[in-house]
Amino acid sequence: PTYAPELNPTECVWNYVKQNGTSKKPIKNNENLYDRIKNDLMLVQKNKKLIRSFFLTKSVRYIMN
Repeated sequence: PTYAPELNPTECVWNYVKQNGTSKKPIKNNENLYDRIKNDLMLVQKNKKLIRSFFLTKSVRYIMN
């Protein structure tokens, strides 16, 4: 398909960050949105089990074959 985000593990990362990161915690005064998102993504990057789980998602499992 020309556009199939469900086949892209990057979409799993964005969904995770949207559901567990920035959108769940309000931005405080003097806090930068860019810095908040960058921090959330760095936390994901350090969590190897979480990253592995993105590739084990049923729609993305084809990459492992």
